[in-house]
Amino acid sequence: MSNLRTIDAPGDAATTFDLYAWASNIAGAILHLEPDEWDSAYADGLKAQAGACIAEIEAKVRAIGALRQRFIAESELIKQNVQQLQAAKRRADANRAKMDELAKLALEALEQMGQKGSVRTPEGTVFVANRAPKVVYGESFDVDALDAGFQTVSVKANTAAIKAALQAGQKIDGATLEALRSVTWRQ
Repeated sequence: MSNLRTIDAPGDAATTFDLYAWASNIAGAILHLEPDEWDSAYADGLKAQAGACIAEIEAKVRAIGALRQRFIAESELIKQNVQQLQAAKRRADANRAKMDELAKLALEALEQMGQKGSVRTPEGTVFVANRAPKVVYGESFDVDALDAGFQTVSVKANTAAIKAALQAGQKIDGATLEALRSVTWRQ
């Protein structure tokens, strides 16, 4: 006769891991039933627990699915907000370009009039200011022709090459392949 034992169900706050551990314990107990125990009250109890466990797991999967749907909806809303913000940024950038062009025209006008100092208007005060010079790169500028002192270098791992080498069995210090699994949802 097998070692009859009680299999406790997880509590109300059971995680999916807890439910799968419960299912594993039930399955283990069922596998260890002797043939003469299949029609016993203990076996009936295990079968009832298995049914309850499956129902709990199905409920948990449904809850996860509902949460997933909520996240998808939120993600779509965020995408729409991002698109709206990107459109607003493009408009602001275009307006900024127009404002810069108007500022150039105003500067030219002030310089042609010989204006020194500032001009007050109802919209604000306009004045000519000397700013620090900035570097402007022309079409003939070639970064590769510069001396090393005028260059910066960035080094980045070639993930595709590292993956191929690891798959080929090569050892690369600090890098490993991680097997990935995912859940696919169909509606």
